[in-house]
Amino acid sequence: MIRRDLLCWLVMPAVVLMNGCIRAQNYHAANNSTFHYQYRINNADYGKGYFQEATAHEAYLEFDARGSMFRDREGHTPQLDATLQLIKNLRYPGGSNEPRKIALYVFVHGWKNNASEDSGNVWGFRRFLSSIAHDHCGVPVVGLYIGWPGASLKMDKFLTFWDREPVADNVGNGELADAMRSILQAVKGPRFNDGDHSIAVVIGHSFGGIVLERVAIKLVREQLNDPDREAASPADLFVLVNEAGAAALARPFLMELAEKNVSYDDSKGKPHPLILSMTSTGDVATKFAYPGGEFLSFKRPPPQTYSPADRFGQVSSQPYDLLTAANMIALQSHQIVPYVSQAACDLKIPLGTKQAYCMNAITENRLNKTPYWIMQMPQIFVPDHGAVFQDYLLKLISVVFGDSELTDCGPRVSNAPAGAEGVVRPAPPAALPAGPPSRPAGRPSMKRRI
Repeated sequence: MIRRDLLCWLVMPAVVLMNGCIRAQNYHAANNSTFHYQYRINNADYGKGYFQEATAHEAYLEFDARGSMFRDREGHTPQLDATLQLIKNLRYPGGSNEPRKIALYVFVHGWKNNASEDSGNVWGFRRFLSSIAHDHCGVPVVGLYIGWPGASLKMDKFLTFWDREPVADNVGNGELADAMRSILQAVKGPRFNDGDHSIAVVIGHSFGGIVLERVAIKLVREQLNDPDREAASPADLFVLVNEAGAAALARPFLMELAEKNVSYDDSKGKPHPLILSMTSTGDVATKFAYPGGEFLSFKRPPPQTYSPADRFGQVSSQPYDLLTAANMIALQSHQIVPYVSQAACDLKIPLGTKQAYCMNAITENRLNKTPYWIMQMPQIFVPDHGAVFQDYLLKLISVVFGDSELTDCGPRVSNAPAGAEGVVRPAPPAALPAGPPSRPAGRPSMKRRI
């Protein structure tokens, strides 16, 4: 007979675990997945200065742990349908036949987050979006939040690392690629090159970087294999921030880009990234915790030997399996350094009147010369692993893709009355992300081709 005290020791952890579980669900039903948001700089609910004064549209597209979109009883995908209809209404207002320029910003969240209103990422992205919308000078802005079950336990510190990583793989390999293709085509045209120059920037963070990397590689590879060699990139920029994914994910595509000698230049021949992977020097999670977690993982494949060394100087697959791409020196293509007057600067990133940084291609022993740019970034842009929605990161992104509409429009005050039709204000969570972002710097627009 099992002793009662032993039974308690066996049962109690399970009870605690069950009470601490976060059920995977669709947080934004069909009638609440797209809405118009009036951001106010002076609002008692959020605090003065939390938002920039602006108006934007928000949309949510959610996936289950298998990588499938949530469907209604008839098998339809109402969130995707609502997103596509929103984009259509903005691009062709009043049923016009002439498309209007819009700006789409997509965010794929990472570990320990989801699409609920209690998620810090939802509110961080919302605040990030208010700054973007404030500076687009009349161009309609859509923020699309990609949700998936990145959180499964309350108060989780590290226990779900081995559980959530394969879920991120499922989402990246699931229906998101087809959905993203449809969305980007709705914004930029069937071949992603409509003449109105609408903007599309897609950002993936942490495990969301795994999701986005799989999707971005699939979509870009489709364009590379297109018989029309002048086909445009599906998005103006795919950005991986503090990606918590093995460099092994990037290696095959990096090898393909290098072997095919693929370049991505503007009309003047200046190179630009197809995919931009950046990790903060302050991100100890991907620098130390991630390799440790992968080393202990029973799912990690046995190391493979390369003889001779591969294109990036590696004699074994182990570094690719244990390290993230941006933390693997052999894969780094660029570096971000403080700007010094008269010094060489490939891409200047101004952070005010007296401070700036340069994004420079590595000149010595650079092995990655592909348009898949990989680098580390100083903590001034992103201080650690989780605080991704920073003002200077937005400046960096805006400078890299260089859209001319990102200009300082100056202070603008909306005259829309409180409670105006179409304005939705969800209640803020108990703890809001700190610090509002400031406005980005712009630079001349560019016409880019793969």
